[in-house]
Amino acid sequence: MKKLSGIIGCYLLVQFSAGTTMAQGNNYQSLGGSKVLSIGDKVPDIAFTMLNYPRRFAHLSDFKGKLVILDFWATWCESCTGVFPKMDSLQKLYVDKVQILLVNSINTGDKRETIISFLKKWNSARNKELQLPIVVEDAIANELFPHKTVPHYIWVGIDGRLKGITYSQEVTVQNINALLKGDDIKMPVKKDFYGNKPMQDLPENQMIFDDSIPYYSFFKKGRFEGLTRINSIRSVLANPEKSTESSLKTRGYTMRNLPLLEMYQTALHLAWLNLRVYPEYRDEAGKEIMVEVAMTEGDDLGKESLYTYDLVVPPDEEDSIPSYILRDLNHYSGFYGRIEKRKPGLSGEYVTKFILYDKKRFFKNNK
Repeated sequence: MKKLSGIIGCYLLVQFSAGTTMAQGNNYQSLGGSKVLSIGDKVPDIAFTMLNYPRRFAHLSDFKGKLVILDFWATWCESCTGVFPKMDSLQKLYVDKVQILLVNSINTGDKRETIISFLKKWNSARNKELQLPIVVEDAIANELFPHKTVPHYIWVGIDGRLKGITYSQEVTVQNINALLKGDDIKMPVKKDFYGNKPMQDLPENQMIFDDSIPYYSFFKKGRFEGLTRINSIRSVLANPEKSTESSLKTRGYTMRNLPLLEMYQTALHLAWLNLRVYPEYRDEAGKEIMVEVAMTEGDDLGKESLYTYDLVVPPDEEDSIPSYILRDLNHYSGFYGRIEKRKPGLSGEYVTKFILYDKKRFFKNNK
């Protein structure tokens, strides 16, 4: 795919690495037939191999009487390591009540030596030491709490039962305080992203994106609870029996919990159009007025400021992905975007811009 090759190259490297480590995770021998745990289940006394901790080994029972948060991560995951300062601060705030463990499982591909090297670089770059205990070469916790993406957070209550499976957004003072008080809170459950499956809650293997599904699209206004922010190409295995980088093919694109302007800007970027999105519409008098559409993500924006879009195209139409995105956004979002020639001033030359209109006013003024 020529137009998206520069973008896909970076993403496929990450996607292939993740696929490889997931395969490695499936190769280790099952440890005592551990079952996958669900919210409310009693968590067994997991054994850990430790780093950045007074002892080389520890058990979950060593932290009895505390709320325990298992933070699954990898050295190559910037989203994981970017939250470390927040986790370190929370640990210091709840030193006697909460225990946060950074869990690095064997399916990440990280070895003990790799993590030691990472920790030295981390401490040196910030001129201070990361105080959080690190679990290395984990297999048992990974089997009890399986996941496809990191970071991944497991909450074990003071009563030893599983309280939550979440993203980092849910690791807050409010949620910690509520669980420490014994409140029965329900945090959004983390939903992993699968390149070959839809985002909705469907039974396992009910719907797989293969050549039998030529087209699929989904658009939702408002925050999609339980889904983390993501903006990436959908890559699926062309040949499921050969899990290699060359066997991956692009079938679509997914954008979850993003501002609308970022979605439009992404479509232009995928089409290699170096244009900025300018939101505006004309009022009853024909005056141009800027449309207030949130450009950044944050809890203070409110649920209605974020959107989710998912797309799968026929196998031979990956070059048309930007066109599909623009078409669907224009049709469903309530806005209408198009490329126009605009003159910035009385004496200025015409420049090409992508203008985003409020759809109702645009079509009313352009009948």
